[in-house]
Amino acid sequence: MNLEIIGMEERIKIDGVWYVKEKTLQKELFISEFDGIVYENDLFSVEVTRLRDGDGLPTENVLMEYTSKVQPYIKEGWDNVDWMIGVYRNSPISIRQLYPLMGEERIKQIQSIIGTLVEKGWIKLKSTFKPDF
Repeated sequence: MNLEIIGMEERIKIDGVWYVKEKTLQKELFISEFDGIVYENDLFSVEVTRLRDGDGLPTENVLMEYTSKVQPYIKEGWDNVDWMIGVYRNSPISIRQLYPLMGEERIKQIQSIIGTLVEKGWIKLKSTFKPDF
């Protein structure tokens, strides 16, 4: 094998073929750490993640992913904490967005999950909350 390295471009010639060193993906991608919880039964699952900042501290960014396990199969993601608070507080504006996806019983289960997140401190209730979506 014939090996030749030239200049600052980090190129290498092997057996007459030139190759350029690729940049690592780690420099191109932002890496996020998170905490996660999964709530699950026979009918659906809800995966909840809370992002951490660059120092590894929890942020107020909470993401929920709902997946139905029965027909119609639905996968829906929610990342608006104000909307989640609206669902938890039974705001008609927030709740109406769930009716096309699920019935009353499942909505109550989603409210219970959000209530658990409030108890854990993942979602902070705001005294001045007024849903506007």
